[in-house]
Amino acid sequence: MTLYAKISRTLSLLIILLIIGVVLFMTIQWFSTLRRQLGREAFDMALTIAQTELVREHVPKENGYIAIQNFIEKLRLKTRIQYIYVLNRDKRFYSNPKPALIGETFSSTLVDVVLKEEKARIVFPSFFATYAEAVAPVYSEGVLSGAVVVGMLNGRIYQEITRNLIFLLIFMFFIMMCGVLVSFALTSSIKRSIRGLEPEEISFLLGQKELVLQNLKEGLVVVDEHFCISMYNKSAETLLDLSPSDIGKNYKDYFFASGLTEAFERHTMLVQEVRQGPLKILLGKYYPVSDSATGAFLGLMASFEDLTVARQRAEELTGMKELTQALRAQNHEFMNKLHTISGMIQLGEIDTAVTYISGITKKRQEILSLLSSSIKLPALAGLILSKYNKAAEARVSLQLDPHSSIHTLPEGMRVESLVSVIGNLIENALDALIPAKNGRIDVRLIEDESNLEITVSDNGPGICPGIENSILCKGFTTKEEGRGYGLYVVSKIVEEERGSIEIDTNQWGGAEFVVTFPIKRAGAEST
Repeated sequence: MTLYAKISRTLSLLIILLIIGVVLFMTIQWFSTLRRQLGREAFDMALTIAQTELVREHVPKENGYIAIQNFIEKLRLKTRIQYIYVLNRDKRFYSNPKPALIGETFSSTLVDVVLKEEKARIVFPSFFATYAEAVAPVYSEGVLSGAVVVGMLNGRIYQEITRNLIFLLIFMFFIMMCGVLVSFALTSSIKRSIRGLEPEEISFLLGQKELVLQNLKEGLVVVDEHFCISMYNKSAETLLDLSPSDIGKNYKDYFFASGLTEAFERHTMLVQEVRQGPLKILLGKYYPVSDSATGAFLGLMASFEDLTVARQRAEELTGMKELTQALRAQNHEFMNKLHTISGMIQLGEIDTAVTYISGITKKRQEILSLLSSSIKLPALAGLILSKYNKAAEARVSLQLDPHSSIHTLPEGMRVESLVSVIGNLIENALDALIPAKNGRIDVRLIEDESNLEITVSDNGPGICPGIENSILCKGFTTKEEGRGYGLYVVSKIVEEERGSIEIDTNQWGGAEFVVTFPIKRAGAEST
């Protein structure tokens, strides 16, 4: 039997039992009311007969029973009262539904009390009593001369109930049908709420969910509709330094709050990097959660991934990419030089070819020797070599200062950030020198205990007056549309890494960019 059948059957049974209980209670109350009403009718009838002139006149007489019996029987038959007794002072019957008992003595405690106290009495029937009885004294000329006993059996009550039984049954049936419909509606609502799943299926899914969540490598944090943390997994506990005491706290008190707030305001998924101190960067994915049927807001969910491993892979890929680009540029350049050497040999200019080869080899060895000895970051060395070859193809001389040296990255900085800064500065200089002749780019990378200083200068036309404050803005360019992002990226990285950038004019009249990064960051020791 399914859960919904059990719920429906149980609720229907409970409602039916409740209705039966209510109807029984109402019936008992109704029965009790009718019994009391029956007793009151008997009492009123006894008082009325006791004050009747005919009864008061004939009770004291020896043969008064003749008139009284005739009168009382007619009255009893008209009123459907079960029995009416008229007694004289000696408690002998002057009226009885059974004429044979006329003159016999009636023994009754209630009659004795009434004759003694000279006061009318009533006996209200109990639930199991079969009658209601009332006794009233009879006075003749102010003297107590007898009593009237009126009795009504419970049959009158049953007659009243029988007359209303059909109505009662219809009422019970209607209420039970309403109860069954309510039960069905409630069961259907529960079924929709739990998506038609059985308890075993719900238990299984909860176990699966717990197993999956706790074994995810990404840290997962769930925020409820009141913006309080309601759940997190083991990875989140490690990555975000969460503890059980954080459950129920407002997420806005935590460093990852901005992404959740933005995702909620946009009503869409958001991906962004999150800094946890100066040395730790996480990749956060934020999702607002809402009811697919009603659209009601249910909460927020965020997953976090440590970028340490991804960063290492990115550095390797960046190095490979730069090396590949350098090899492609070298291959193109070498093919041109090989064709030149081949032509010289065919023309018999052997000495000239040897001199040409020596000159090429010397320049190549100089740059390779400087990169291998001074630049200890493979990705950066590959970048500079690639730009060197690209500059050579464009007839631009790229010179690396012989005093340049980089052995380690600034604290907490990614190698791709440094590669992006230097690459964009060299590209910007190359763009400025494309129309010029005898173009020259000087690159200097100086590292000391406090700072890493990067200088890129060229002998191009320099920076136009009036654009010094706009050159680092997003999308600003003096070239064709779609450019203007290189220097903006440089400025963003400098801002994130807490560095500085200076723009000046060099001795040739060209542009000079000086970027400085601190080797150590303030507050890093406490992280």
